[in-house]
Amino acid sequence: MRIAICRYVIPRIIPDVSEALHHFFNMDLDPHVEKEVQQDSDVFREKYCYTEEVTAVIEANEKSLRVLYNMYASADGLNSGAGALAKKTLLSFDEWLRFVKDCRLIDAEFTIRLATMCFAWSRMRVVDESLPGARARMLHLTFEDFLEALIRMSCMKSLPFDAEIEEAGCTTRATLSWSCSATRSCTPGSSSSAGRVGMKSRCS
Repeated sequence: MRIAICRYVIPRIIPDVSEALHHFFNMDLDPHVEKEVQQDSDVFREKYCYTEEVTAVIEANEKSLRVLYNMYASADGLNSGAGALAKKTLLSFDEWLRFVKDCRLIDAEFTIRLATMCFAWSRMRVVDESLPGARARMLHLTFEDFLEALIRMSCMKSLPFDAEIEEAGCTTRATLSWSCSATRSCTPGSSSSAGRVGMKSRCS
């Protein structure tokens, strides 16, 4: 608000503070911020999460996903970043990063930065973070939030082509992805992966 006042109100370019603030947001900030800042979680959820096909996949794997979630959410010593707000029934940011690293999901394409975005975008907002438990929920992922983060990650990570699988001597996309994560030998930018550039845009 102070910037808008100094930029428009004091020089009498836009006398009204509310109009100056509106102009500052829409003309000075909005055109220049990265698209990740403008992402709408509700739009993503409506388009990618709340569908029959995705629900069917989640339900078919719910038991295993809950085991994974509970294992990492209850991990000792991984809630240090949350301090007194640490919850053994919720997944902290440190625990989320431990999960994606343990599963070898971090690579040249899906970076720590993108993993962080998945965590931040998947959290449900709270009306008043000063209420008991509200701030803890804001800093952690519930199981449902965890599922959304997985869906976001699946949108950001692209599948290899059949030729890549055959060239690597693997039989499935899963074994190829695991092999690449273990050896760090598969990196975006090759001729075969060029066609998969831009997959991350679906999550923003």
